[in-house]
Amino acid sequence: DYAVSDSFFENGISAVAAPVRDQSGVAIGALNATILGSKKDCLHLDTVIADVRDSAMRLSRALNYRVTAEKVLHAG
Repeated sequence: DYAVSDSFFENGISAVAAPVRDQSGVAIGALNATILGSKKDCLHLDTVIADVRDSAMRLSRALNYRVTAEKVLHAG
């Protein structure tokens, strides 16, 4: 899960966010990275998305969140 905002609040500023989940799987927050420029101008957008998602998952795991087969099936 992630979201990309392309100049939504401020022209020329984009952001990538991913949820941080607790042990029950409930999103209790989010991790965000702000990018100067639009997403079409960002040469490394895929890397930023992957880094934000990975960091949010690491924080979630620190809060005892675990991905199970059941959660994966319901997400798709």
